[in-house]
Amino acid sequence: MTAREFYKKGWRDLDDLVEYGWDRLSRVQQIGVKYYDEFLQPIPRLEVEAIAATILQQAQEIEPGFQLTIVGGHRRGKKSSGDVDVILSHADEDATYRFIERLVASLEKARFITHTLTLSTHNSERDQKPLTWKTDAARTKGAGFDTLDKAMVWVAQF
Repeated sequence: MTAREFYKKGWRDLDDLVEYGWDRLSRVQQIGVKYYDEFLQPIPRLEVEAIAATILQQAQEIEPGFQLTIVGGHRRGKKSSGDVDVILSHADEDATYRFIERLVASLEKARFITHTLTLSTHNSERDQKPLTWKTDAARTKGAGFDTLDKAMVWVAQF
């Protein structure tokens, strides 16, 4: 369901969604409603760094040699962030092929990740070939970081 559909039904707040439409929400929407207040809480720099360190440690346990860079608001110097954006890289390109699936599964098993909202392997599905800047896909779906394999997850309270 979309916000427009919610509105047409007369639902004006999250309480209405929970009371009248919970069973119509997708799993990801239900998680969003459940953790709405937590999603709004800023994440302090030290917590961003601790989360990133946990991700890197797990990545290196699976496949030694991974490096991690914290990007987004943290890299721009913000005191807190709305989310934790990281890029994992490895000198051996073959090590990154479908690695996100193994990493997420490992972090779920360790109970660090409590919910996986999205998991995209579009880069691996293209055999890790970059999109050229001139392609329609690059213009409409983003280029650079937005074409990398990625996961949107919810982590346990830190």
